[in-house]
Amino acid sequence: MNRIFCLLLCTLALLGNAAWARTPLVLPPLVAAEPLQPDAQGWYHFLKLSYKGPMLDGKPHGKGSCIDKASGYRGPCSFEHGVRSDPAYLQALASSYQESELMRQEYEKELQQARQRARAEQQRRQEAAFAGAMGALGDVTAQAEAEQQRERARQAQIQAELQRERARQAQVQAEADAAQRRQAAARAQQAQAAQAEARRIETAPKPGPVVAAAPPLPSRPRSNQTTPAAPATASTDDDPSLCVSRPEPVKNQLCAQGSAVRIRNSCEQAVDARLCLRTSEGRWDCGARYNLLPAQDWTWGSCKGVADAPFLAVRSNKSNRPLASPD
Repeated sequence: MNRIFCLLLCTLALLGNAAWARTPLVLPPLVAAEPLQPDAQGWYHFLKLSYKGPMLDGKPHGKGSCIDKASGYRGPCSFEHGVRSDPAYLQALASSYQESELMRQEYEKELQQARQRARAEQQRRQEAAFAGAMGALGDVTAQAEAEQQRERARQAQIQAELQRERARQAQVQAEADAAQRRQAAARAQQAQAAQAEARRIETAPKPGPVVAAAPPLPSRPRSNQTTPAAPATASTDDDPSLCVSRPEPVKNQLCAQGSAVRIRNSCEQAVDARLCLRTSEGRWDCGARYNLLPAQDWTWGSCKGVADAPFLAVRSNKSNRPLASPD
């Protein structure tokens, strides 16, 4: 009997709706080893339910009285072949089911709200993580753009410096070209003047030697002894280098990076002179000046020459011998 009542309660807990709860409930067959026996007052006990009334085939059948210790009900009840069918019981069962259904719906509602809150919290965390990642990415992007801007500024500065250096080199080259042109023009003028002077010297008539009649010498007694001749002395007429100053280093007026030397004619006659400066390439850069008058200076410069150990050759303006060369 106890097992039958337990199965009845489990079946009531599985009811789906109120309408189905009103359908007849069939008690499972009695499986007790011995048939139920009434007590001294005629009550049949099913766990917490006590029944007094007619029985049919070991099942309550008909109208009787019930005492439900679980719900506290005490009053009339009716069964049909073990199925309780009194309206009060069915109404209480339906009310209990409705309360259970409301509780189930409330639980489902709270569960749904909890799921929504969980999804919202998860979405909020995902959005926060995404915003943090995007913020970090934005910082990295800003840093990269700032670095690119600094690199572009540095490249622009380098290009500006390169352009200034090219302009400076072009200016230096232009100045060197202009100096070379001025030097070439000066050399051409000197060459023209030298050629003109050479032609003048070649075409000028050479004065012959003047021979004066010597007075007759007094007669002397012959003697075996001879009078020694006076020693010969050098003259500035024969060697003008004795009265022309040595080359003196001076500033080159044609090009700032070159060298120049200057000489002065201290002779009493005009001279022809040649000056040469050794260049950085190991060659001689030479120039000539014809008809350098007494007390007159002459300067010779070279853009690539050095003033160390210059070469000087001079001759009398009246001389026909060629000027010496360093090589």
